[in-house]
Amino acid sequence: MRLPNLWPWRLARDLPLDRDETSRFLPWIVAFIVFLAALALAATLVVGEAISAWNKGLSNVITVQVPPPAKPDAAGMQKRVEATLGALRAMPSVAGADPVSDAKVRSLLEPWLGNASGMDELPLPMLIDVRLKDPDKVDLPAMKTELERIGPDISLDSHRLWLDALTGRVRWAQVIALGVVVLNALAAVGTVVFATRTGLMVHLRIIEVLHLMGATDRYIARQFAMQALRLGLRGGLIGIVPALLALVLATRIGGDWTGGDFGGWLGPDVALRPWQWAALLLVPLATAAIAVATAWRTVMRTLEKMP
Repeated sequence: MRLPNLWPWRLARDLPLDRDETSRFLPWIVAFIVFLAALALAATLVVGEAISAWNKGLSNVITVQVPPPAKPDAAGMQKRVEATLGALRAMPSVAGADPVSDAKVRSLLEPWLGNASGMDELPLPMLIDVRLKDPDKVDLPAMKTELERIGPDISLDSHRLWLDALTGRVRWAQVIALGVVVLNALAAVGTVVFATRTGLMVHLRIIEVLHLMGATDRYIARQFAMQALRLGLRGGLIGIVPALLALVLATRIGGDWTGGDFGGWLGPDVALRPWQWAALLLVPLATAAIAVATAWRTVMRTLEKMP
C-alpha cells in the first residue's frame, strides 16, 4: 500500500468535512482509545520492569535454614552453622554464603509475631543467604544431599521455584495489557473506517462533481486523510493528558511498593523511566498515524469501486 506524503499537502478543503457529525464525536472516541492504550502500555512497562528486577535480585539467591537443636545448646548450634557455611563456601557453584543476623530474622517475624517481649527467648533458626554463580547450572538436589550430611533437618529454599510461578502469572497480566493495546488499535481502525465511509456517502455528490472537474482519487483521499490527521491529533491530545496525570498521581501517591511501605511485599515500583514516558507520548502520534493510513486506504478502495 502506497502511503501519501504528508509534507507537501495543501490545506485545500473542497469537501466540507468539518461540518460532518463525525468531526464532533471522532476526537472523543480517539481520546478514549488513547487513554486506555496509554494506561495499558504503562502497565505493560511497569510489569516488565518488575519481572526484570525480580529475576535480577532473586534468581541467583537461595536460603539455607539451620534449625536449632532440640535442647538449647549455643556451642552445638554455632558448630552446625560453621560446618554448613564451610560446606557451602566449598561448593564450586556458590559465589558466597553469609549468615543472616538475628536482628534481621526477628524483624522479618515481627509482622506476624509482633514486638513481643518474649520473642528474644524463642529458639529461632539460623538463616544463610547463598549467592550462586550461575543459577541455571546449580544441582539443587546434590546441594541438599551435601547439607543433610551435616544435619538431616537442614533445609534449602530456592527462590527460583516460587519466582518462576510468580513471574508466570505476572507474564499473563502483561499479555493481557498488550492485548488491550492491540484491541484499542483495532478499535481506532474500525472507528476511522466507519467515519470515513460515512463522510464519503454524505459528500458523494460533491465528490462526483470534483471528478468531473478533473480531481483525482488521490486528491480526494488527501483531504479525508488530512481531516483524519487533525481529528486524530486532537483526540490524542485530549486522551493522553488525563492518562499522564493519572500515572503521575499513581507515582506520587503509590510511593515505593517494592517492600518498604508494605512490610516487605514485593510489588512493582510504579515509577516510570524517562524513555517509558517518551514511549507513552508516542501513543497519540501512533493513533494519528493509524487514522491517516486507515482513512487514505478506505477512500482509495471505495473510490476505485465507484464507476
